[in-house]
Order: sequence, then C-alpha cells, then structure tokens
Amino acid sequence: MQFTGIVVANFGSAAAVMNLDDNHDTTVYRAIPLKKLELIVAGDRVTCSGPNREELRVSALLPRDTLLARPDRRHQLKPLAANVTLMIIVGAIVPRWETRLIDQFCVVAENAGIEAVVLINKTDLIASTPDPETTQDDLADVLHRYQQVGYRTASVNATAAGGVDPLYELIRGHTAVLVGQSGVGKSSIIQHLLPDIAIRTGAISAATGVGAHTTTVSYRYELAELNAALIDSPGVRQFPVDHLSTTDIMRGFRDIRAVAADCRFSNCSHDHEPNCAVRHGVSTGEIDRGRFDNFLALTQE
Repeated sequence: MQFTGIVVANFGSAAAVMNLDDNHDTTVYRAIPLKKLELIVAGDRVTCSGPNREELRVSALLPRDTLLARPDRRHQLKPLAANVTLMIIVGAIVPRWETRLIDQFCVVAENAGIEAVVLINKTDLIASTPDPETTQDDLADVLHRYQQVGYRTASVNATAAGGVDPLYELIRGHTAVLVGQSGVGKSSIIQHLLPDIAIRTGAISAATGVGAHTTTVSYRYELAELNAALIDSPGVRQFPVDHLSTTDIMRGFRDIRAVAADCRFSNCSHDHEPNCAVRHGVSTGEIDRGRFDNFLALTQE
C-alpha cells in the first residue's frame, strides 16, 4: 500500500495522516515516521507506504511551499505547521490589541511567504470597556492602518450567532492558522469554524492510539465547505523575531521597505542617520508613526 498523504498531526511516536490520492477516502491512518526524516508537522505532504494499512510508514517528506517555525529554548527553529497559506492575526477589544505584536506576526508571515490578515475579536465589548482609548473610532483606525499597507482586515464577535461570518470569506481556499496573544478568543473562533472539533480529535486519537488532549501538538482540520483547512497550533501566542536580521524584519514592514531604498546610506538603520527617507516619510505622514516605532523596537530587541 502506498499513497501521498497530508499530515493531520504528529505525536512523535506516530503520525495521523489522510490520503490525498483518493478524495473519497476519509480514513485517518496511523503511520510511523522514519527516523531519517526531519521533523514532520501538521500540513506536511508525505509519502506513506507499507504492506498493509496497519503497518504504514512515513517514508518521505515532500517539498514544502511554506513552513511556520519559531525558535525553541536552544534558539533553534522548530517547525510548527507546513504549507500554510494564510496567517490570521487575532487581536481583541479586551485584552486590547497590541500593534507591536500584530506587526511582529506580520514580520513572521512575510518572511515565511504567508499571507497575513488582521482580525479584531470581541467587538461587542467596545461599549462596556472602561478603556477610554478603545472606541469604535479606535477600532476603525487600527484596521485602516493595516488596510493602507495592503492587509485584509475584519472585525468579529465570536460569542454571537453569525458573529464570525466575515472570517469565512477570508479563509476560503486557504490553509490557515490563527495566531495571537492569550485571551483574544482564538478558541471561540475555532469553535465556530469547527463545532465538531472534539469528535475530530477523538477520531485522530482513536486512529493513532495517542491521547488527543495533548497541548503541544498541532492539528490540521479540513473545512470542506470552504475548500479550506485550519491548523490549530498551541505554539502561536507569540513569535520572537530577535533571531532575524534588520533586513528580515523590514520585510514585514511593507511601507518602510518601499521608501528605504531612497535613504542616503545603504546600511541606514532609520534611527539617527541624516537624509533618512524613512524618517522623512514618518514626518510627512506617508509612514504611520506607530508602525515606525514598532519597527525600531523590533530591530533593537
């Protein structure tokens, strides 16, 4: 038996894999990754082979289009999810969105070749929040900031029926991952997208013989009605970028990158050098002051 598969989850001792060669085959197969392979993750395309369905091996890892990875404690990049095409950066009214964290995720997405969208959740709390700086106008302003530099945006309320409808068109046709700080409501959004998530994780657990309640494994779920998939990864609350160069960080700031070539010095840090086109762009309003401050903070970490 041999087929091209998509990794649903990798538990280390065994991976859950679905058959890409047969659209009618909804079986979740258990396959043992060969030790010679690099770490496989949810979303990876692989070759599975074996004498029968009970003795499958992941024998090859196929080329990845994209890879989402973050530094581990030893500062080595650890893969989290593969072949992602959409990063949904989730902020909220409470806890209030942090543009520096949003920009940090944009840096990660741009460097990985993944489209990013900005989503603000819990819009129902605007009227009740005691923060005077969190108003409907403030929400419109932060979304406009990212729209101006080419990002798609939306605002949702994951506690209301139909409250995440704008997300469906954003995610259609994509393999998506949700990222954002704790408390922004990612779990509630996922529950809207996957109301049967407990049943699905149970099926994965039954297929692999590994408990489904682990908090360290990424899962890939099909969203057939949207021709899409969602990867639920526990390691995406934040992504350190201190291992990236200034050039890599600038890749996540499209507005700054667009004018940086006009700086007097090719190695301009955009902090203090004379004739800096970036700082000039900030002074004229061409570049958002908040985005510029976040850029400097990330390059100086």
